[in-house]
Amino acid sequence: FRQPERFFMNFRSTQAIPSNRFRLSPTILIALSDTTVTLTNVRTREQFTASAILAPNTQIRSDWEITAYRYSENLQPFAHPRTPVTNSHAAEMILRSALKDYGLSQFAPTIILRPQPRFLVDITDAELSTLREIALKVGAARVAMYLKPEFSERDWAYFENA
Repeated sequence: FRQPERFFMNFRSTQAIPSNRFRLSPTILIALSDTTVTLTNVRTREQFTASAILAPNTQIRSDWEITAYRYSENLQPFAHPRTPVTNSHAAEMILRSALKDYGLSQFAPTIILRPQPRFLVDITDAELSTLREIALKVGAARVAMYLKPEFSERDWAYFENA
């Protein structure tokens, strides 16, 4: 008599079977820059680049957003020289659009977020928290921050198995 295979959990014990082979949601590295957002699938290393500039025909919902939208820095929420995000609502709209264009709107991916290179040395906890909240609002299942300029082979291997 042969027991049926259990893919995600062994019900005879509390020990979980590694389920990274059966994971439906991908792990995505999102690298932010002033004018682009680069999404990279960690397993396949397939890249997709989207614009980080709000389109002029963006649907704006409140009076505050209309006022904020009139200032040019809010058209580019990642381009401010002193802070990683100038307008969190605009940044959320850009990331949501990039994930939708990449084809990840129905999945809850694990997001590895890398801020702009000029902030990698001295980014504050409040700024990291803002970036993490934006990624969670976009629909991420888990969010990790990556604060190095380049991904090494060791980093790729770590996040492939995470």
